[in-house]
Amino acid sequence: LNNMNSTFSKTSAPENEIKKFLTDNDIEIKQSLRKPLNGVEIDLYSDKHRIGIEFNGNLFHTELYGKKDFNYHLNKTKIAELNNIKLLHIHEDEWINKKEIIKHKLLYLFNKSNGIKLHARKCLIKETTKNEKIEFLERYHIQGNDQSNIFYGAYFNNTLVAVMTFNNKRNLNK
Repeated sequence: LNNMNSTFSKTSAPENEIKKFLTDNDIEIKQSLRKPLNGVEIDLYSDKHRIGIEFNGNLFHTELYGKKDFNYHLNKTKIAELNNIKLLHIHEDEWINKKEIIKHKLLYLFNKSNGIKLHARKCLIKETTKNEKIEFLERYHIQGNDQSNIFYGAYFNNTLVAVMTFNNKRNLNK
């Protein structure tokens, strides 16, 4: 099919689940479009927000099984940028294991978040404990805990609201 407005495409259950989540939160979203990226398919797209979402299944979005070029996802992101579209990639394992974090991120990106906006100057920056860092990253970061050995937290009213992590074993001069 060369029709750039075509909506014929196979969609996965998780992709449909993401679409339902967005529409349930009053976000107008279209599925399987080619026009916004000049013929390259985009899984989910909001014209109003100029935000696209790619759901990358662990099997079909690989170089070996899915026959995707090594730079496939990067190239698609660059095409989106050239068309003034913010493209978010959601990987299958992230959706399965960190669904609530991704949902919160989506609501934030579409200006539907009900979270409190905190300004850094109202926070106290200080070293945090390893346990606090681990718990925070596991709860709020898609990749979870890291291997850092230096960690600082931003505290608002004695509550940890952000974490910065560093590793002094890394050579930053390269």
